[in-house]
Amino acid sequence: MFKNRKKIFFGLAIFILILFLLSTLDLYISKKDIFCTKYLISAFHLPIVKVNNELINSSDYFQAWRNYRKSFLKPLGKNNKNYKYLVIDTIIRENLLKQIADDLEINWQDQEFEDFKKNFYRKYIGEENFNNLKSDTNWQESYFCHYVIRPLFLRFKVDEKLIADELNREKKKEIEEIYEKIIDQPNLFDEYSQTYQDPDLISTGTIGWIPYQNLPDNLRNKILNYQIGDFSPILKSLSGYHIYKLTGKIKDEKNGDFYYQLRQIFLPIKNFESYFQGYIQESNIKVYLK
Repeated sequence: MFKNRKKIFFGLAIFILILFLLSTLDLYISKKDIFCTKYLISAFHLPIVKVNNELINSSDYFQAWRNYRKSFLKPLGKNNKNYKYLVIDTIIRENLLKQIADDLEINWQDQEFEDFKKNFYRKYIGEENFNNLKSDTNWQESYFCHYVIRPLFLRFKVDEKLIADELNREKKKEIEEIYEKIIDQPNLFDEYSQTYQDPDLISTGTIGWIPYQNLPDNLRNKILNYQIGDFSPILKSLSGYHIYKLTGKIKDEKNGDFYYQLRQIFLPIKNFESYFQGYIQESNIKVYLK
């Protein structure tokens, strides 16, 4: 009887060991979804994330969890489920950003990141708030840079790449053809502005009234010499190609500021949000979490 129990326990131990080894092979080598993996994760509460077959294992997850708790002044409780999902979501987004940057062959110099970081602190945090953060023992700048500033910098670099003319040749050619036509026949501008509209402006078709200081940077210096009816050369923003036409101009007699009303011909180009959403839809993302 005793020997039979020993055999049963020994067999059970061997079975558990085999199950563990199979699950480990599944996660780290075959990266397939056999039943062992799901049950092991369920039993031991190990969060496992796979993004396009790139494994983000439990040690990566817990490292990110610890870093988050050191990065923010008021971290949520250790067992807070929303906090757990926030960390997983951040890990997935960070991993996708890295993959996108690799796919687009994006490179940068260390100094470029340092300049971006300094500008971020100056523009969004301010010197006084930054000094307060540095004096707080719960906050560590290295983690904040990794989990907040670095993803923002990657997004900026992806946007910079996506708006490059070589990735938008058809749109660039189309806007150049439109520009040539309205140069020859200026009265065609309003017709084209109805056809090529910014979706956010369909209800009005116009932009205004905009104070001079709020105009796009690449339009601000040019518009000073414009008369009503004049239009700009082709200008480019993060959202697309623009040709602006000045349709109204008024002056505030109290402070001397000018306000402008514009129409535009707009052709959208690749941008981060649309590209990122499309990338997510095409990606294979799996999360094992009890």
